Amino acid sequence: MKKVLTLILVFALSLTIAGCAKDPEGPTDAENLADAKQKLSLVVADPLSVKANIELPTEGLNGSTIVWSSNNVAVIANDGTVTRPAIGAADVVVILTATITVGEETDTKDFQYKVIANVPMLDVTIGEFNSNTVALDA
Repeated sequence: MKKVLTLILVFALSLTIAGCAKDPEGPTDAENLADAKQKLSLVVADPLSVKANIELPTEGLNGSTIVWSSNNVAVIANDGTVTRPAIGAADVVVILTATITVGEETDTKDFQYKVIANVPMLDVTIGEFNSNTVALDA
């Protein structure tokens, strides 16, 4: 009787351990790519009023690599450098495309930004006047 109970216990324990084993393959490249694409974002204060360079990551989640391309490199270069349109020119909408790769899988994600034209700058000098100053005639 003890042998039968021991055998049943060993069998039940082996099934429990086998059921708890992790999936040896893990997520596929396609699943990792979809996750990386969904979570890819850029930190830009206002996408409709870009006035400064944009930091473009070259590595993402799940070991993904990211290559950037711009539809207007004269305004936003492929490295995120922003060149604002000249004073008096119209604002420019630019689309940055991230090409994301995980293993053999590749996908793209677009980001749209509006780069604001330069505005004229005025040099202003502010002076402080002291009303307690007395002028003396020499």
